Amino acid sequence: MVRIVMHRAFASEIIKTTCIAVLSILLFMVLAYEAGAYNSAHLQKLSSTKTCTEYDLTGMSHAGSRMIKFDMSRSNASKSSYNGVDLSGAALIDTDCTGSAWLNTKLVHATLYGANFTKATMANVDFTGAILRDANFTGAAMMNTKFNGADLSGATWTDGARCREGSMGQCLE
Repeated sequence: MVRIVMHRAFASEIIKTTCIAVLSILLFMVLAYEAGAYNSAHLQKLSSTKTCTEYDLTGMSHAGSRMIKFDMSRSNASKSSYNGVDLSGAALIDTDCTGSAWLNTKLVHATLYGANFTKATMANVDFTGAILRDANFTGAAMMNTKFNGADLSGATWTDGARCREGSMGQCLE
């Protein structure tokens, strides 16, 4: 039989560190719940239906998420971060993405009717084949953003110009 003898001060330090970690996690969950960002019913709905319509996603980070074919329509995603997120085939119809950050994000064949990207920051974003009718990009900063085959009819471009009907892959004024 091997007997492990632990110094009381060391054992006390381990218990203290563990308690602090658990309390930190609980505090995070309470604060997130109060902010509307965490709710077990929401998480269950998200995982089973891929739907988070009309949610308040303000300021949330979705870094590295695979949200393929998710429905985020009519949600408030302002000031949120989408770094390395795959939203291919997703629906963001009438979603408010004001001031959001999009880096290395895929929105291939996504449906974004009326999405608001006012003052959003976009770098290496792929909108290939996306439907962006009536989307708003006023004041958005874009770098290496792809719109191959994307429908931009009626969209408001970064300079406030309106894209004419039939604008495919680029904003035609």
